[in-house]
Amino acid sequence: MVRRVPVVLPLGLIALATIVLFSRLQTAPATEPPAPETDRNAQRLVAETRPGSSAEGRWVPLFNGKDLSGWTPKIRYHAAGENFANTFRVEDGLLKVRYDGYDQFDETFGHLFYETPYSHYRLRVEYRFVGEQCEGGPGWALRNSGVMIHGERPEQMSKDQDFPVSIEVQLLGGDGNRNRTTSNLCTPGTNVVMDGELIRTHCISSSSKTYHGEQWVTAEIEVRGNQVIRHLLDGENVLEYNKPQYDPRDAHAKELAQQAGGLMLSGGTISLQSESHPCDFRKVEIMVLEDDPKHAGKAMDDKQQRERRNSYNTLTPEEAFVIIRKGTERPGTGELLHVKDPGTFVCRRCNAALYHSEDKFESHCGWPSFDDEIDGAVRRQTDADGRRVEILCKNCDGHLGHVFEGERFTEKNTRHCVNSLSMKFIPEGETLPPMIVVQDTANKD
Repeated sequence: MVRRVPVVLPLGLIALATIVLFSRLQTAPATEPPAPETDRNAQRLVAETRPGSSAEGRWVPLFNGKDLSGWTPKIRYHAAGENFANTFRVEDGLLKVRYDGYDQFDETFGHLFYETPYSHYRLRVEYRFVGEQCEGGPGWALRNSGVMIHGERPEQMSKDQDFPVSIEVQLLGGDGNRNRTTSNLCTPGTNVVMDGELIRTHCISSSSKTYHGEQWVTAEIEVRGNQVIRHLLDGENVLEYNKPQYDPRDAHAKELAQQAGGLMLSGGTISLQSESHPCDFRKVEIMVLEDDPKHAGKAMDDKQQRERRNSYNTLTPEEAFVIIRKGTERPGTGELLHVKDPGTFVCRRCNAALYHSEDKFESHCGWPSFDDEIDGAVRRQTDADGRRVEILCKNCDGHLGHVFEGERFTEKNTRHCVNSLSMKFIPEGETLPPMIVVQDTANKD
């Protein structure tokens, strides 16, 4: 048995509590009913993600895990807002892309647009590919999706338009056998600048590893308006470019540019793709960034950088991607992989002699391999991933690849794994090109 003890409150305390309760009742709105929970969430999200708000510097979800609130589908051959065959759906807390309502895919590409356009932000998505590709899907679309940024609005697309004019961060999954990079770049109706050069190639591969199976992958995109866009995986920068812009060769993009008053893209919509292979998104979240050029890093076309670059040999976009942006060519594709003739391998950017053919060996890794370099030609530094050792041309700092030790391929127990695009081969008997030496004037007044 529990003995109950009466509690007696002082009269002063009772009076104070009454006054506080009455004041709270007086300040509550008397004429407006409480907003529905979905409305409050939408209002909070718009307020939090507005530049200059408290959302700057922290992650805010764009997908609520319950429904498609705030998102608009635009599927080819259908009007904006019509979610044909329930292509985009939310089940088990996941945003799913499915094709069980399709007889054939027939290039019925779709996109799911978020309602708010953005300019300076970081976007983070967690995605995976599942199941089998829809019947009739194109071969290249196997385990293929994407995030479109700096895009047009869904109502600006024609009914039979396949892709929005935008910058696409292409998401790819491995087929279980071959290497296949993800977080690549595709440019429907757009162009970008890399290393000061206008890139008109439709797709550019990143330097990422391959993600096979149905594992979850976290991809991040850092967007700084028209200044710079970076693709990141596991915290590593796998692709970077500048000055996203409309492509005037595309009639619809040219029309959009005329409406915008210029070619340059500084912001736009965000959308998720439907390209015939089922996929899931369990997170779609944004961090609004400060609109300040000083946080975007050094501009790619800075005068000193441009003068320095133009002093070296001219590079193709693919060569610049490897040598300057520290990318990686696909294994087994390099033109120097199987070269066994006597001669010298020189830096493609500055002509510095790097390796003798007598030090080249077959490692079956997919890239040219050497167990020694020409004395003083190669510089080593810790790679951005914090694990590997990067090798660079000591004269021009051009990226070569990575060096590995302890594999016991040769007596020297060293393997320089070098991109073919970083080098040129000069056969024995031919005169080596003169090395280009550029004085660094960055610190001079």
